[in-house]
Amino acid sequence: QGCRQLLIEACNLRSALAGIRTILGNEITMRDCVVSGAGDIGYDIQGAMGTPSTGISVIDSIANNCASHGVCTNFVDNPTFSDMTVTENGGDGFHLANTDNALLCNDTAHANAGADVFIDATCNDTSIYEGCIDEANIVDNGTNTDIFLEKEAFQKIYDKLDNL
Repeated sequence: QGCRQLLIEACNLRSALAGIRTILGNEITMRDCVVSGAGDIGYDIQGAMGTPSTGISVIDSIANNCASHGVCTNFVDNPTFSDMTVTENGGDGFHLANTDNALLCNDTAHANAGADVFIDATCNDTSIYEGCIDEANIVDNGTNTDIFLEKEAFQKIYDKLDNL
């Protein structure tokens, strides 16, 4: 809780009661980690109203078969999720709430019990680049959320939409 400039690397949690949780963290990087079969959320990144966690990165990591969401953010600014595989979790793959300027880059999310990517109405300026969203379930429940999909990465989806 309240950590700054922390690197968690090559962490392997299997069938643990909970995954990796950060509360009020700043400049934290989780790299090459595996959370599998956690009894709760895989990567739980929390801030607080008025005191968001900032600069959190999860890179080249996996969240699968967790009882709840694979990745969950609440009151977080500028998180980056890159080259992640988030599959077969009991909740959403990525669950973003009260999170601003999130970047999902080259992530794979599929076969989660909830949405593969869920973006709450409290989020602003989410960007998704080069992800595997073909057949993924992306839910945007917000009126103030912008989801940017890089056209070149999703040409097949754009073509299908144009043909409707």
